Amino acid sequence: MSEVKGLFQKNIIITGKHSEYMKALVAKPDLNLKQGIFNRQVDVLVMASVVGKIFSRKAELEPLKDSEGNENKVTMFLDQINSVRPELELNYRMIMLLEDRETLDIEERINRAFRYDRDLEKQKECEKIFMHYVLGGLEVLYEKLIEPSKTLDDYVDNIYLFVKDFQDRYYRDEINQEIYSLCQLATT
Repeated sequence: MSEVKGLFQKNIIITGKHSEYMKALVAKPDLNLKQGIFNRQVDVLVMASVVGKIFSRKAELEPLKDSEGNENKVTMFLDQINSVRPELELNYRMIMLLEDRETLDIEERINRAFRYDRDLEKQKECEKIFMHYVLGGLEVLYEKLIEPSKTLDDYVDNIYLFVKDFQDRYYRDEINQEIYSLCQLATT
């Protein structure tokens, strides 16, 4: 039996408007800044997965070519992905543990987070869930940080407002309680 190549063992390609959002989050804005909001595309990938889940935002991957036939993609190569693999795996596993908690029992969520790594069909379904959150997170990051920013002060204000909103959402009691319950289960 051949080894199944997981989500973080191959290049990741983002297409369509999401690739433009990715580029904008990394690009140096024309405001005399030395860099964009993020240093690298893989840093955006790590953050977008968490943002998508925290903001309950999913999105579908768009076609590679736009309506005019132009290719629109961003490719993150395996060596770049390897540099953030532990963070991506943590985000992936947390999303799988928290996803569908109203409809799936804890055993199935644990299977999705940890045991489906070697089952290609089940793994593909979990990867799709994760990538939907990544794409949704890209949309949130772009809409909150890039789109409304026209000046350097706008960037600073929007980053502050985003961090505050993120913190308020992250520290909701139900998410913390769910994570605490999962930790208790793991220690019993």
